[in-house]
Amino acid sequence: MALKSLYKEYWKTVSKEKGAWYADIKKAPPAQPWYNKLKQYNRKLIVTINRLRLGHCRTPSHLYKLQLVQNPTCPECQHNFAGLQHIFFQCPAYRIQRLILVCELDLVSEGVPVSQILQTLLYTEKYTNYFI
Repeated sequence: MALKSLYKEYWKTVSKEKGAWYADIKKAPPAQPWYNKLKQYNRKLIVTINRLRLGHCRTPSHLYKLQLVQNPTCPECQHNFAGLQHIFFQCPAYRIQRLILVCELDLVSEGVPVSQILQTLLYTEKYTNYFI
């Protein structure tokens, strides 16, 4: 079996327990990291984007999973589970920031519905250059 095939099998096996969300949106392991084309940007920015894409950030839900806070509740609106989905798309406390994001995405959407862009924003590099 070729090395690439072995790696794909390993990806499928490991992703059942770890990284399931990312594996669900990336069916096969990428040949090169998405940021390979962005050599001009600093490591801190790339790390931040990766953390958002993987859900490893300071949201109450992730901090709760790491047992760093007592509950995953949103401190702004008391929603019972404050993950990225809630913060980016639902929390009323971030309504203005969300509106600004939607307006800016509309400027670069190239005919793609903004809702579709928002759904793919965290796991594709298509719009990365615009936000950097």
